[in-house]
Amino acid sequence: MIPLRPYQEEAVNAAREVVKQGGHPLIANATGTGKTRLGLAICATAISRGRWCLWLAYGVSLLRQTVKAGEAFGIVGEAVAAPKVWPVAPFMAVSLATLAAEGRLDEFKQAMGSPPAVVVWDEAHEVCGPQAVGVRRALEAWGARVHVGLSATPETPGLGDLFTLAYHYGVRRAQRDGFLCRETVEVDAIVVRRDMATQKQIVVKERGDPVEHILRRGGSRAIVFSARVARAQEIAARLGEAGKRAIVLTGDTPEEDRIAAFEAFERGEEDLC
Repeated sequence: MIPLRPYQEEAVNAAREVVKQGGHPLIANATGTGKTRLGLAICATAISRGRWCLWLAYGVSLLRQTVKAGEAFGIVGEAVAAPKVWPVAPFMAVSLATLAAEGRLDEFKQAMGSPPAVVVWDEAHEVCGPQAVGVRRALEAWGARVHVGLSATPETPGLGDLFTLAYHYGVRRAQRDGFLCRETVEVDAIVVRRDMATQKQIVVKERGDPVEHILRRGGSRAIVFSARVARAQEIAARLGEAGKRAIVLTGDTPEEDRIAAFEAFERGEEDLC
């Protein structure tokens, strides 16, 4: 059994009730409250009964992280994206784009033989498009009856058509319960508009400065999100000048470098990502 926090146990029990009523449960827990562990716990129960489970997501790095997390609890899994030969394991973390590709689902069904006991849709707010809906219908036709959605944003349009909200554990409650830090500060919000006379972008609203905020809190570590690469590089440069160890991660950063950066951050070898 995977040890769970009280609210995670509540979420699992609530999901079971929705399944008993023939629905597909959505667990909407705030980022940082352990949705992956919760989903793995649901899968672990099915796997202990001799079944296999399917975990779907878009990002390959996310799939690998999930399999790695499962290994810590004795779950044997495979992270799969566009394979030449399909591996087989009790826990299959598969790229949604792969299953949506022509002929891939048929290959997968042939490799696995029987339908999964549980299908977990990670970041379920991203699966409301026609591609994901098509995969879901094909899985249901195969015999995959239990679909569990995990998301931090249950208000996403269309999500309610696919899932029934079973449990919601928001940021405020998690902070009040002591599972999330109380300080979540939006300091890097910049609004710009184009000056019609000069055709230049001008700042019309700016909320705070992440560098000043971080430096005021000596010894703290943080993750800074920026809308533009240039802005992220500027922030990292200023932090470096102030003696902080900062790493810039962008969409072009190789997956191995991303994983290494976050692992260094978790070990305390880097101050910021």
